[in-house]
Amino acid sequence: MGSAKKKQRRMDNQILGQFFIESQAGRARLKDVEEVKDILLKLGEPFTGIITDRELFYFFLIFSWNLSFAPEEKVAEELDNFLKPYEQLGEGFHKASRELILSIAQRKKQLFPQEHYTFGSLAPGEN
Repeated sequence: MGSAKKKQRRMDNQILGQFFIESQAGRARLKDVEEVKDILLKLGEPFTGIITDRELFYFFLIFSWNLSFAPEEKVAEELDNFLKPYEQLGEGFHKASRELILSIAQRKKQLFPQEHYTFGSLAPGEN
């Protein structure tokens, strides 16, 4: 593995270390679950050129993944709550982000219908 790939994997692990997966089997730190990281990367493949900030990339992927489990009548509300902190970036950003998130959530349903776990965020200092 080249130096750039190692550096990228280390950065991915730092970002993903903030999250865990929640399933019937319990909780697992995301950075320790290689298979899930690979699934997230496959999910996000078409969007890597759109979201160039790696942390934001994973944040959108994880939110979109979780959104795919929301009841249809709650999706708009969940999206509005998620995008509320970004209101100052303007209507263009809001609209583009909304479309992107819905596209990722739909892709999750198509590619990974058998995956039924969700992601959570660890509080600072939580293990």
